[in-house]
Order: sequence, then structure tokens, then C-alpha cells
Amino acid sequence: KWLEGLLPAKGPRKTLYSEGNKKMRNKIFAICHTMGWYVKKFDGSLVIHEGKPVLDFVRINTFCIERGPGHKRLNQYSESELPALVTVFERLSKSTKSYE
Repeated sequence: KWLEGLLPAKGPRKTLYSEGNKKMRNKIFAICHTMGWYVKKFDGSLVIHEGKPVLDFVRINTFCIERGPGHKRLNQYSESELPALVTVFERLSKSTKSYE
């Protein structure tokens, strides 16, 4: 009985990878694409994978930890916290005049 109490409640539940979370994370990734947050080689050229530049997830997570409302990595934000993080990224993209 005690162990059963530790199990999550039956029925639909929201996980870190629910559809709502996926959409909000994809929006953050799109904003990062517009700002040019890509992995770069030592010579300054972009790292390309399958014909596309690779997003710099170290930079994204560092930003989320330092400037995000929850001060944690992107994948640790819950569905209720992600809208505030999306707003932070939107404001950043609007305030950024020159893209790297």
C-alpha cells in the first residue's frame, strides 16, 4: 500500500515531453535560430549537421540557468513554467539588434 502511494495517479498526466512542452521548446529553438545561436568551430565557421547549422545547447541552457525565471536547464522547466521562459526569449530576440 505504501509503495502504491508513491506511484503517479492513474489517468492522463503531463510529462516533460508532452505536446504543449514540445511546442514551447520548439518556439524557443526557432527564436534561437533567428538569433544565430549556433555551435561554431575554432575558425568561426558554423558546425553543420545534415545541411543545417547546429544549435548551441550549452549557450541555450546557460541562458536558461542565468536569466530564466526558474534558473534551471531548458528540459527541467515544467509546462506551467515554460510560457514565462518563452516570453524571456521573445523579449531577448526583440531587443537584440545585431545577430551573432
